[in-house]
Amino acid sequence: MSKMKTILIPALAAAVFATAVPASASAQSYHRAPHAAQSVALNGIVDRKIALEHRIDRAMARRHLNVRDGRDMKRELASIERQIRLDMRGGLQRNERAQLERRLSQVERRLDRELRTSPRRR
Repeated sequence: MSKMKTILIPALAAAVFATAVPASASAQSYHRAPHAAQSVALNGIVDRKIALEHRIDRAMARRHLNVRDGRDMKRELASIERQIRLDMRGGLQRNERAQLERRLSQVERRLDRELRTSPRRR
């Protein structure tokens, strides 16, 4: 009988453990963690910055934007990128994200204004 106990008890313990682990994993929420929302917001800002940089490059290549204005806008985007790197260190706060969004919007509005008034664009 003792031989049966030495085999049966570890087998039962393994069976209980095998069923408990998946049950606890399925009880977890699949919603994003709070820090995941920050990284999603930061990815959106970075994607927007990259897209804006490509628009500036295209406008300069097509000569719809003069070199000086394009260089100024790219310098501002580089400054925004530095700020993004700094904000990534400590996590992105709501006011920091809003400031980055405002700065990107300013560059975007300036680019749109320059493209509307460009003599080559007409």
